[in-house]
Amino acid sequence: MNEPIMQNMNSMPEKKSRGPLVGSIVIIVLLIAGGIYFFMSQKQIMDQNSEATPETDKLDIQSSSDDIDSIDADIKATDMSNLDQGTY
Repeated sequence: MNEPIMQNMNSMPEKKSRGPLVGSIVIIVLLIAGGIYFFMSQKQIMDQNSEATPETDKLDIQSSSDDIDSIDADIKATDMSNLDQGTY
């Protein structure tokens, strides 16, 4: 009497759950999107901090010589009064 029921249960294909696979794909996509967002925001901060200022423009006119007198003249010409300006 139980044989026909058992045969019906054995003949039905086993359904596989795709939930864990879909969940893993969603998590990977979210991690990638978060990484891209973080990278772009850090790049934007770096671009803001790298703007040329009159102080940084003065560095371009310093001597490239390595003799003592040139180094001393560059040190004396450098304005270090606002050295910590712009730090957070």
